[in-house]
Order: sequence, then structure tokens, then C-alpha cells
Amino acid sequence: MPRKKVLLVAAHFPPAGGGGVIRALKMAKYLGDYGCDVLVLTREPRPNDITDPSLVDEVPPSVRVIRARDVDPYRWLYRFRPPAPQTPTAAARPSLLKRVATGLLRGLRSPALKLLQYTAVPDDFYWWARATVPLGERVIRGEGIDVIFTTSYPYSVHLLGYWLKRLTGVLWIADFRDPWTQNIHKSGIPWRERVEERMERRVMANADAVTTVTPSFAAGFRAKHGDVIRRLEVIYNGFDPADYEDIVPFPHDGRFTAAYTGLLYPKRSPRLLLEAVAELIAEGRVRRGENGLRLAGRFGIGRAAGRGRG
Repeated sequence: MPRKKVLLVAAHFPPAGGGGVIRALKMAKYLGDYGCDVLVLTREPRPNDITDPSLVDEVPPSVRVIRARDVDPYRWLYRFRPPAPQTPTAAARPSLLKRVATGLLRGLRSPALKLLQYTAVPDDFYWWARATVPLGERVIRGEGIDVIFTTSYPYSVHLLGYWLKRLTGVLWIADFRDPWTQNIHKSGIPWRERVEERMERRVMANADAVTTVTPSFAAGFRAKHGDVIRRLEVIYNGFDPADYEDIVPFPHDGRFTAAYTGLLYPKRSPRLLLEAVAELIAEGRVRRGENGLRLAGRFGIGRAAGRGRG
């Protein structure tokens, strides 16, 4: 049987790091074992990306990675970020003109960011997805791609898949690591949510298959779009045994240690946990030094961590 050529479209791919990268990386790594030749279509890294260069070594030599030029509306805006505050001195004091210009930029930057947040629908990768259509079409036709596989987040990759499907007629699978319009992290902007409802419906109706990671996510998609979805499958998140081959036991120091790995989203905070532990220590029910909390990832917990320290 001839091998199938798969174009895997993912906005997050090594050297980018974080939980959202692993599913796409492992798909690219292991699809070859199931009779597929994989090409990855992704983007150039962004300055604020979480990176993990070690993941690059996991990409098989047989997998070709094509990086489309990124179109990030925030990039040019951050070039006008006001300089970091410094200790004022008479010699270092900026000129009046520079202070006025900085003040104007600071005043304009905030509403500009607000405008982008309102108009970046469904997310700030929309412009990248739109600009990548010509490259994606060239790759599909030039390489003889059999299947397009888009994996979100961001959801804009599914719009890219939709556009490429319409242009080429190639089979398309839309993979959702999280729900879209049924996600708890909604924008709260009514008109924007209506637009996203239509976008999601279009994706569900045109994908040859939809995959997601849990039965509950699948049930949500089926309840909302079951009349238009052609095929819906659950492909669970898993683990790669190769990642654990050289693991050595971690020496236990006798303390109870909890770990949190990943990101703390805007509406989540460890404050209550830290305050509760601090109260238990103050009441003598927990001894200081007998418990630990390890955070691995990107966090901005600030004063919350300080209040619960101990």
C-alpha cells in the first residue's frame, strides 16, 4: 500500500515548548510508523513564545518542517513599548521631547491593544492563517498531499484548514485539544462570540473528520453540531514511553510536595491554596518546612505567592 502524505498544520511546534506542542510533535513523530510521510506547516517563532530547544531533537529526520512567515499584529505594537523605568538622575533624564513622545505612545498603546483584542477573531493567529494560505496550497499541490491535519489551539489553524480544503479538495481532519465556543475561557463579547459560533459551525460542517481528546468534549461537539459533523472520533492524550526510558528515581526528602506544571490562566490563582497553607502553619497543624510546592512553567502570581509563603 502506498504511503500517505500528511500535512500537519500546527501553530505551536518545536522549538516552541509547553503542553500545546506535545500532541503535534508526537503525531509528527509516530505517524511514520503507520504508513504516513509527514510535512509540518508551522510559523516562525514569536518573541514571547515559551521555548524548549530539546524538543527539536525529537522531530524525526524524515519530517520536513516548513515555517511560514509570521504575521503578528502585536509585534509592531510592542516595538513602541515605553522603556523600562530607571532610577532618575540628572544626567540620565530624557529630553522633554522624548518624554512627550513616550507619553503619547503609552497613551496610544493601551487602546490599540484593546482594539486588537476585540478584533482578533478567533485569536491573534488569524492574520498568520490567512497569509499562509498561498504557501499551504503550493505545498499541497507540489508535494501531492493526501490529508490535511490541523490541530488547535489556536482555532485559526482550522480556518486555514478550511480554506485549504476548499482550494484543493484534499481530505481534512480538524483536531481539537480543547473545545472552541464551549470553552470556559470565552471573550465575553457578544458579537465576537456570534462570529466564532459561525466559524466553528463552518469548520465542523466541512471537515471530513473531527477529532478531540475526551468523550465529554466529543459529546459537546455532537450536541451542538451533530447534524453537520461527518465523523467524530476521540484520540486521547497519552504519553511517549521513549520519554521515560532513562528516568532515574528522584530522591525523596520526606516532605509532602505538590507540583503544578503549565500555565496559570488569568482567572486562576494559587492564592487560596497558599493562604490556607499559611493558616495551617500559623495554627501549628502543619510544620514549616515539611511541605513544598513546585511550580514549573510561566507564572505571574506576584503578591499571591508572597502572602502564602512559608
